[in-house]
Formats: sequence, C-alpha cells, structure tokens
Amino acid sequence: MKILNYTGKRVGITNRMRMPIEVLPSDGNAYCLTENKEESLIGRTPIYTRSSKVRGLPAPDLNLEKIYIVNADVAEAIGHTRRDLIVPTEPFQYEGATFYKVLRRAS
Repeated sequence: MKILNYTGKRVGITNRMRMPIEVLPSDGNAYCLTENKEESLIGRTPIYTRSSKVRGLPAPDLNLEKIYIVNADVAEAIGHTRRDLIVPTEPFQYEGATFYKVLRRAS
C-alpha cells in the first residue's frame, strides 16, 4: 500500500508512538470548489445550502493499493463515498516541519 499526499503541502507522518518518521512531499492538490445557494429566508436573513465539487484528486483506488491524504474540506465533501482517503489531524511542529499525530480515515 502506498500513501500519496494530495493536500498541496508537505505532510509529516508519525509512527505508532507518535514520533516523527517521514515528511511526504505533495503529490498533487485536491481541493473543493464550493458554491453557496440561497435556500430560504428567516425574516430577512438568508439561509444557504453549500455544494462542493472536488478537483485535483485521482479516481478511487478500489483495490486500496493507494491511499490519498487529503484536507478536511475534501474529506467532508466526498469522504463518505470513498475508502481510499485519509485526513491528517493533531498537527505539531518538529524541526521546522508540520507533523500529524493521527491519519484518520475520511469515511
């Protein structure tokens, strides 16, 4: 299994002891195009719904030979439809790089 970084920035990963082990370069940049549409009004206050389209992410790897690190916005938009996405959480700084203690499955 290969982990590919589609956050658009370097991502440091840790081992089970949460010790830094590797900084992954960006392999691509998955992002959301978000549109807010007015749905209704409460008094004079508009209420919006949000729709997001993800761009820059390869098609799902159904064999799970590739796992993609994506940002939280991408995961929120399509994570429920894919098993090959993970999100870095619990960031910390170490030797000038940002590492993440947890890589959480997006689904």
